[in-house]
Amino acid sequence: MIKTRFISMLVLLAAVATGAMAQTNYKVSVKEGTEDATSWTIAPAEATTTGVAAGTTVTATYSGTKKVKSVKAKKKAAPAATDLSTINADYTASDGEILTGTLASNVKISIADGATVTLNNVTINGTNDSDYEWAGITCLGDATIILSGTNTVKGFYGDYPGIQAAAGKTLIINGTGSLTASSYDYAAAIGGGKGVACGNIEIQGGTITATSGGRYAGIGGGYNASCGNITISGGTVSATGGEYGAGIGGGYNASWGNITISGGNVTATGGNHGAGIGGGKRGTASFSCGNIIISGGTVNATGGDDAPGIGGGRGNNNSYKSSCGTITITTGVTKVTATMGDGATNSIGAGKYGTCGTVTIGGNVGAITTSPYTYTPSAPTARTAAEATAEDIGKLIGADGNIYDDAAAATAASTTAVAMIAYVGNDAETSTTYNHGLALALGDVSDTKNWCSQTEATCLGTGHQFDSEAGAKGDMAGIDNTDYLIDHAPAGHAHDAASAARGYNSGTHPAGTSAWFLPSAGQWDKMAAAAGSYASLIANAGLQGGWDAAYWSSTEGGADFAWFFDSSQGKLDGYSKDEEFRVRACLAF
Repeated sequence: MIKTRFISMLVLLAAVATGAMAQTNYKVSVKEGTEDATSWTIAPAEATTTGVAAGTTVTATYSGTKKVKSVKAKKKAAPAATDLSTINADYTASDGEILTGTLASNVKISIADGATVTLNNVTINGTNDSDYEWAGITCLGDATIILSGTNTVKGFYGDYPGIQAAAGKTLIINGTGSLTASSYDYAAAIGGGKGVACGNIEIQGGTITATSGGRYAGIGGGYNASCGNITISGGTVSATGGEYGAGIGGGYNASWGNITISGGNVTATGGNHGAGIGGGKRGTASFSCGNIIISGGTVNATGGDDAPGIGGGRGNNNSYKSSCGTITITTGVTKVTATMGDGATNSIGAGKYGTCGTVTIGGNVGAITTSPYTYTPSAPTARTAAEATAEDIGKLIGADGNIYDDAAAATAASTTAVAMIAYVGNDAETSTTYNHGLALALGDVSDTKNWCSQTEATCLGTGHQFDSEAGAKGDMAGIDNTDYLIDHAPAGHAHDAASAARGYNSGTHPAGTSAWFLPSAGQWDKMAAAAGSYASLIANAGLQGGWDAAYWSSTEGGADFAWFFDSSQGKLDGYSKDEEFRVRACLAF
């Protein structure tokens, strides 16, 4: 028997004031010094960033190999806010700090490398004066800004942005508050400035309005300076470029990386000769442009003169053409609308005097010349579990019995995902009704269970015991095994694992599938082979790993043992029936 080391974990709850009325949220973290701390996952994710309201259920899940003895929660005091109205010298905010108030002095406000800083009703209105050559907020390295309440940030001088994302680093913006960012002559509202390159920019939440007051991108590059990747996964974003700048993307004569939009509500308007999303105007210098991928959310992009809504900006002339990488818009979006500017040829594609990579929209290839152009994906044709193919392994079955790409797709169809397709092959079960495939429940039964309450008893009877691994792998009768174990359990002879599997989800199962059952050893092996390995099955199905995360099968080995899936070794093994292991219910279809 392997000795299991017990560990404890302390969850810290820090009160965080959010919003104009200072509503209290709670931010959750694992106490510093907790053993194997990286194996803990806190959900929902915003509990560790912006915090969650009182009454919200927060779960802490451990995926390591040790055994958890206890999990405790403890409140700690929130950090005191720094009032910018009291700052009269250059100031660098540190990790965990909250900034609030109106900056009254012409001083430089920075965020330390690696810090997460909350803006809570902050106002920084920089003056356009060469004596103050810095951004409204300067990120000194990787930085995360959490928005709370209403915030306004403007650069101090025309060459610098409202918020400067450090070159080669990543700026993340999230939260439930709002941010209005702007600049003067030669800078982006959020990103880079004149000759000031910027790193990656990720927007995950909040309401953000970014307007270049001069000639460059709303979010992205400034004058003749490169910008990294721009990623938007949530929030409401409105970005307007100045003359020669994109709404989101490149500034004048500036390279830009990939632009990826996977969620949120995005409105982008290019300045004169700039795309709504993509490139700004090219000058005479050479530059490179990344790809544009829009896979989710609602997007409305409008180009300036000679520029598309989505794509490359205007080139200088035929000798100095602008360029854009590939443009891909997937069926995952809610709606995308693109409008070309006056004199432009494409609403999605190359700008005037420009080139563009392949444009693919919903699987169809080719630039779009219609303006305005709106793409709204057609709802996919519903397919039942019985129509699953091997390509559907890893997809989900909804409570309605249909197949969905992910939980979000099921929710969008007004149902709930309940199981993951783990095997398709028409030999999934000895049952003639449900033998097309197997699907694992999305979670374990809440408690560990024994296979049988007695250790020296024959439960399934002669001809249904397999004392070798090879024999166990041939057992594909999970449904019959489960039925028999439940129906033939005399007083004092309980089959807890089988009963728990049958009762999963209150016994409710999708139309077109079997009742929930405890998968047999052979079915565990089939599902692992379909995933490529037991390790892949563990990862794909969200199974627990390690010694204390073994899973029972419904296959009996003999009077004294049954077969289980040993997740620490990635194989089938046998063990005493009265041992308590995990239970993951299964469906056949």
